[in-house]
Amino acid sequence: MVSDPGRLRHRFVLEAASDLDDGAGGVVRTFTPAGALWADMTPLGLATRFSDGALESRATHHLRLRNGPAVSLDHRLRLGGDRLFRILAHRSAEPGYRLILVEEIQP
Repeated sequence: MVSDPGRLRHRFVLEAASDLDDGAGGVVRTFTPAGALWADMTPLGLATRFSDGALESRATHHLRLRNGPAVSLDHRLRLGGDRLFRILAHRSAEPGYRLILVEEIQP
């Protein structure tokens, strides 16, 4: 099935991680823009889990995008300046496209 390019209406900024020495024996992770991607975004629902004794719910989504900059689990995606997504998995789809499973995270 060939995707309709007109459905790729969400512009994401791909951000690459860099670990910097914090001067106290640890690291500070920063992210810098590494490219732009246009994607079709489909919400899948909420992932619920316990973290630090509290129940957390996070939205998960499937993204379908054209092949472009290389994507890895060390990247994250930004949508509209304030929405961040952690990449959970990615794979090739039909020729020229890629599928990415993401989880929305709080900045």
